Amino acid sequence: MSQISLSKMPDLVMKNILEKCEIRSIFSLRKVTHNFRAFIDDLSPDSRLKILEFSMDSPETISVRYTFFNGPMYLITYKKDGENCKISLNYGIKKVEKELENQDFLAIFLKDLEFLFKFQKSKMDYCSFQCSKSQKILESIVEILKSRNRLLKVKNISISVPTPENVLSILPYLASGTLETIGFSNPKIRNSLDIQKIEELDQWKNAKNLYASEHFLGGGNARKFAHFDRGAVFMRQVFADDLIFLKNSFQSSLAFKSFLLRFLEFSDEQRLIDALGQPTTQTEDGDNWWKFEYPGSDDLFTVFLTKDNIFFRHLY
Repeated sequence: MSQISLSKMPDLVMKNILEKCEIRSIFSLRKVTHNFRAFIDDLSPDSRLKILEFSMDSPETISVRYTFFNGPMYLITYKKDGENCKISLNYGIKKVEKELENQDFLAIFLKDLEFLFKFQKSKMDYCSFQCSKSQKILESIVEILKSRNRLLKVKNISISVPTPENVLSILPYLASGTLETIGFSNPKIRNSLDIQKIEELDQWKNAKNLYASEHFLGGGNARKFAHFDRGAVFMRQVFADDLIFLKNSFQSSLAFKSFLLRFLEFSDEQRLIDALGQPTTQTEDGDNWWKFEYPGSDDLFTVFLTKDNIFFRHLY
């Protein structure tokens, strides 16, 4: 019986084969012939990327952790080695190393990422970008996202970069209907972020969780957090009227879980205390704790106020 070569397989058969292939196999098939490359690019199979964790802590090294829905976890390191690019690939118990002569490690990484993002259709669970020194790499990633013909579907995003003005530059290129958690930080540099530039984005409005405890959030007021179910943020200054608004908003939603707001300045604290009434508990350090009932429910809503933070919590 004569064998049919892969290149002569009917399109429907090839489509079914590609749908069952891991992304590394698709990478390899694209390099076989121009016809394979054209067929795969036209078909645009889903990369099925589940988790992406990117880290660039050194100007000469990039580490990326990829997890796919239908395959193992891959840890890839791209490293500058003189004029060459050294790549280390770990997956399962296997490790492969390769040296690419006269190749820029950054360009190789971006080419791989562009390919993955080009075909990514399913919703990713988690995406993390950590870049402590170089801002250029983030700008390149944003350009890749811009080139897509659809917004990237991500459930949870975490961004840590050195420049505050660009810490949220990725948000506009994520699908607002799937984005649930926004996180950004930079423990080494505590800067002020102007949230007025992003609070009108649908991605911000539709997200449910916010974590930004390493930057001062400025350019707005605490009321902008009222739609979140969970969060931890840091503001330079807060005002009683805004915190009263938050308390009423959070208490009106049974979906609310908890929200921690840290601050440096709170000049009208007594107004908040008067508005909330006699504390349920007062400590010797001056901390105040209030307990309220949810309307029409046996659940409890609590407010805990200290000298530098206020914590809202839903108790079931």
